[in-house]
Amino acid sequence: MMETKFLRLSGLTREPNFHPPQENLSPSFSSRRRLSTETLGLNPPPARPRILLLLCYAPLPFSPPLLLLPRIGHILPAKVVRCCPDTKGCIFVCEFSLLVIKSNSKYFFQMTSVVESANSNIDQAEEFKLLANAAFKANKFSQAIDLYSQAIELNGLNAVYWANRALAHTKLEEYGSAVQDATKAIEIDPRYSKGYYRRGTAYLAMGKFKQALKDFQQVKRICPNDPDATRKLKECEKAVQKLRFEEAIAVHESERCSVAESIDFRTIEVDPQYIGARIEGEVVTLEFVKKMMDDFRNQKYLHKRYAYQIVLQARETLRAMPSLVDITVPNGHHFTVCGDVHGQFYDLLNIFELNGLPSNENPYLFNGDFVDRGSFSVEVILTLFAFKCMSPTAMHLSRGNHESKNMNKIYGFEGEVRSKLSDAFVELFAEVFCCLPLAHVINDKIFVVHGGLFSVDGVKLSDIRAIDRFCEPPEEDALGIPMQMGNKGAFIRFTAPDLKPDIVSFSAVPHPDVKPMAYANSFLRMFS
Repeated sequence: MMETKFLRLSGLTREPNFHPPQENLSPSFSSRRRLSTETLGLNPPPARPRILLLLCYAPLPFSPPLLLLPRIGHILPAKVVRCCPDTKGCIFVCEFSLLVIKSNSKYFFQMTSVVESANSNIDQAEEFKLLANAAFKANKFSQAIDLYSQAIELNGLNAVYWANRALAHTKLEEYGSAVQDATKAIEIDPRYSKGYYRRGTAYLAMGKFKQALKDFQQVKRICPNDPDATRKLKECEKAVQKLRFEEAIAVHESERCSVAESIDFRTIEVDPQYIGARIEGEVVTLEFVKKMMDDFRNQKYLHKRYAYQIVLQARETLRAMPSLVDITVPNGHHFTVCGDVHGQFYDLLNIFELNGLPSNENPYLFNGDFVDRGSFSVEVILTLFAFKCMSPTAMHLSRGNHESKNMNKIYGFEGEVRSKLSDAFVELFAEVFCCLPLAHVINDKIFVVHGGLFSVDGVKLSDIRAIDRFCEPPEEDALGIPMQMGNKGAFIRFTAPDLKPDIVSFSAVPHPDVKPMAYANSFLRMFS
């Protein structure tokens, strides 16, 4: 619960010689003076946010003051809880929710005022937009979204606010929300080019090249002389042309031969000089997995023979599973659920160090998005598949939206596989990803699916069980919808019978100096 602190503050005047009645206000501070935690009586600085009520004075016309945290760029508008005007100005009580920051080893706050009038919702909305823009420039995208939302609440007919919030959503990879906001901007102002540009960028990130092309074509119509729009349109046209060519030569799913059935890993010879992890016979053992992970930690690759063996064996195990998997956790036992890994192999190792290696007594569910973005996706997926081969009940895997061809082409997994393994593995992984279950139910109490609940009502567990999942995900049915947005977090541990969640988080762990998305499509980086 937030604590409350009271302070009388003056000095928010615009005229140097104007003084408020001193009997009403004390002590007096000059305008824009820094307020340290000593001045506010907040020593030591609070560990949690607290409410601060300031009794302020300002001449007319006035608008509520702002709380400025300098050098951090965090600006919060005051909430006026009481206002007492007189003939020359106004005494008002403002409420702030303070977050303590540190600058040059000193904790401080700063007070400033807005001289423009904010008597209308439109003016106040514009102030929120400026604050949101500042937050955006400081890479505080969640805060920017909150401030743009406040501007929209005051003036929902301004297309700029919606388009700006769409861009902030894009920065957080919330592409569905970005499309919705950009579409609203277009509805408000069909000639607003940034609305189409923002939506096209979001469609592109989702792999919807045809929809993106339409939006960039509209940008070109509105801004025919914009060189940036022209360049992006040409690149998008190339992507769509390539997609149409692939569609033209594609074989229907029912007629396509299985890549897996054409591979015999036993015919691949292993060089006697190879000193990496080896699978003896047909069984993937814990000793092998440990050795493989240790090699991966040291940036050594697994021989292709064993990589094929792991992926092919995982395919057979996953194909036999239903689309909705029921999991039983006995009383007194625990079960761990992990969110997106996204190619962060060293984070995966950290999870195992904190929570133990997967086993029948320490089972895991990794809920999709194993690959892409991070530059160690091959290491991640081979490790997860190896544990699945070692003990199917120790490692459960759900499909996410990044276990699909379109996402893998854009976000780096396809390029990484070609670089570390071979072209043949690209098609093999795509085939195996289609075998992944879509959802899990733990003890008939907890429903786990990548991306959350459906956008339509009435979907039952029986509907999920009946899904024929062995295909690339479509956009708008029960297979495609729940996979559109990923969850984020560390891991959650449930213990039966109450299954109360124990959430464990951890900070970033050291990893080799390889930039994220090192293998991503250069076309995507152009829009980032």
